[in-house]
Amino acid sequence: MTDETRGPERLSTDLEPRSTTPTRPNENPFHGHDALASYLGDIRAMRTFTRAEEVQLATELADATAAFREGLLSIPFTARELVRRWRALAERNRVTGKLSESFGSGSLDNAEVSERVDAKLASVERALRRRERLEGQRGVTAELERLDRRTVRLLGEADIALRVLEEIRPSVLARLAALDRIEDEREELRSPRRQPRSESGHTKRRAELRELSRRRRKLELKVGLPHARLTRSAAGLEDAWQQLHAFKNRFIDHN
Repeated sequence: MTDETRGPERLSTDLEPRSTTPTRPNENPFHGHDALASYLGDIRAMRTFTRAEEVQLATELADATAAFREGLLSIPFTARELVRRWRALAERNRVTGKLSESFGSGSLDNAEVSERVDAKLASVERALRRRERLEGQRGVTAELERLDRRTVRLLGEADIALRVLEEIRPSVLARLAALDRIEDEREELRSPRRQPRSESGHTKRRAELRELSRRRRKLELKVGLPHARLTRSAAGLEDAWQQLHAFKNRFIDHN
């Protein structure tokens, strides 16, 4: 076949335009007008609170917040962490008053707030030192409880910011989880199916259990509470935490 009789050459398909189906605006739920209409429809269908309902919810929110504060402040580790943060700010010449909920609220001069925080946390630091000297001694339970009550009162007077307490909460839960793991290991080693058969095996097992007990005691001293008490405190703390955020979300949704 000659060039004259050959038909026109076809261009490569790679150069041919590909058919595409454009997305229609109405198919995108977040597209301009549709998103606005959807949002307006949602808020129109949501009932706003009456004044009485707002007061009730505000009371419930305040109670949950107070329970969360009290629960976290009752754990000595919280006081130690707050003193550590306070010291770190002071050493860098930063404003220590920012640890308080009152800072920037306008109810008090910020300098006064910082002075109050400094005074209260200095007293907390002294109480913690006294507590550390007593820990591990016999017959000091009443004195430790007195020091803990004083520490909670001082931190309450310092009006520690809720955001700061929320930052400390995961550290408390992490230490509880570590204690839980130690207890799980102890239970596993004590399980009848894991009992050693030789005398050397029994000797090794006793050493392993002593090491776990040592680790547990060291961690309990850091937290300031025995594992069982920390478990109970954390359970109440988490209940208050869940309620606090449930009430807060309800308030946001209906206003």
